[in-house]
Amino acid sequence: MKHDNSLNPSEFIEMISQLDPRKDEKLILEIIGELYSKLGDFKVAEKIKEGSKPEVGLKTTFEKRFTYADVFLFSLLSGDWNVIHHNEELAGKTKFGGRVVHGLLTTSLASALMEMFPGIVVLLGVDFQYTKPVYIGDTVRGEAVITEMLSKNRFKVAVNFTNAKNEVVAKGSCMILVWEPVTP
Repeated sequence: MKHDNSLNPSEFIEMISQLDPRKDEKLILEIIGELYSKLGDFKVAEKIKEGSKPEVGLKTTFEKRFTYADVFLFSLLSGDWNVIHHNEELAGKTKFGGRVVHGLLTTSLASALMEMFPGIVVLLGVDFQYTKPVYIGDTVRGEAVITEMLSKNRFKVAVNFTNAKNEVVAKGSCMILVWEPVTP
């Protein structure tokens, strides 16, 4: 996509607001993807070897630095506008001492971890506990390890999220269904 880097934010918003979501969906998604790719800050820590099959012990990992843009976009999607996420002054008066990332936003990264496993992965269930707050600006490392084969193509996966101090901020498990890749 070609874009004009000299466009100021208000001109950009004006340009976007003139697009018709029914007719310009592809362009809108491309613009959002390009903007967010500069803010998203995902780092895949380990790649799974090509040709791997899901099996007990297989692991996926990556890191993500959470920005206020992440929190704001999650609030738009979820409708959760709790001041603990948006108002530094009020959040600073809580036991957290500042704005925190939504717990569900942190653990939603489990979806990306599951998608990194080989095959077509369907998330069947999740169970998470939150152990420490994640602050805006924190980098979180996610790790998912297949711990049990439940049936032919269903697996239990242990998931841990840690901060830069290697403290566990959330932990739990996912149940996944894995289909063989489909060729187009």
